[in-house]
Amino acid sequence: MRPISATFAQALQRSHRRVARVSALDSAFVPIPGGVLSGEDGYVIDGSVTIDRRRAVRRTCSLTIANPDGVWTPSVPGDFFYFGSPIRIERGIYLGDGIEWVTLGEFLVDGPIIEHTARGSTLQIQAQDRLKKAATSKFASPTTYAISSTVRSVIDDLAQDAGMGAARMRLDDDGSVLGAARVYGEQEDRLSAMTALAHDFGLELFIDGDGVLVLQKVVDLAALPVAWEFTEGDSAVTLGITKGLNDQRLYNHIVVIGESADQSPVKGEALDDNPASPTYVSGPFGDRTYFYSSAMITTTGQANKVAAARLPDLALIEEEISLPIVVNPALEAGDKIRIVDPITMTDAYYLIDSITIPLGAGSSVVQTKTVRPL
Repeated sequence: MRPISATFAQALQRSHRRVARVSALDSAFVPIPGGVLSGEDGYVIDGSVTIDRRRAVRRTCSLTIANPDGVWTPSVPGDFFYFGSPIRIERGIYLGDGIEWVTLGEFLVDGPIIEHTARGSTLQIQAQDRLKKAATSKFASPTTYAISSTVRSVIDDLAQDAGMGAARMRLDDDGSVLGAARVYGEQEDRLSAMTALAHDFGLELFIDGDGVLVLQKVVDLAALPVAWEFTEGDSAVTLGITKGLNDQRLYNHIVVIGESADQSPVKGEALDDNPASPTYVSGPFGDRTYFYSSAMITTTGQANKVAAARLPDLALIEEEISLPIVVNPALEAGDKIRIVDPITMTDAYYLIDSITIPLGAGSSVVQTKTVRPL
């Protein structure tokens, strides 16, 4: 969660006046004089920022800017909103005589669209965070990283080769090193290489709200502090809830196979054969089988034991929640929240998968997903 004051948090629970600001940045990501657009009724007409932890490029945005007499129309490199130009987006609240700002992210402009009609002119902008550079960067020739190279150093090198620069990185690989040489082929894109390498070692890679490239261990829901609780009551900031359940990850029959090269295959099974169980194999779900194999399983007893251990971990349903809320620009994808709603029988902790934050009027939408026992 982005840092905010207690006064800011309290203001979200009552009527308040919001404001948005877009700043054109120089190559060092410092606001350029004359390139700051702000004001509730100023140049920023509309737009939103979406933060989605399921995507490699986590932060994206769209903007509509008033463009009287073409004052903001980009035409050459170096103009405020030309291709690749960096911008910063903030949303704030008027508190007393001042404004408290929350930075929603730093972005690189994709493609500006200038619209001129009888009613006036607007500039529409799509933009992505700095990992956009890695998404459009490919290896020009086969590249090898030696065994025992640290994951941190490989990510650093790939980011710099993609043009992201040597600064503004916070890379923690938890001591991970390559167990074998990594070879990347010609024309492979660097973003896929970076994200796959992070995933292979239980790490996640993303650009944070300050524009910093972060490499860290995948977050553990149990260990995280609660960023916000969404409950009913006078101070509630929820505007509703939609909860969906599906059985795409539900299995009630586990088959484990040991496939060692120096012996005959062995096999073990476990299934839900309890007629009183909601996941009974002869019940409404039918027989849903999951197969697992490993050369490390060498006896039928071991295979049966593994199958029995996996069964309760796979007899699960998937739960998806969409939560429209009063806009809280401090919330991030990956934040731990608690959602309580008696009507949908919800009372649990979740990680935010994605959140969309409008710059003008309207509500935010939080999306989250988890798996739980039936």
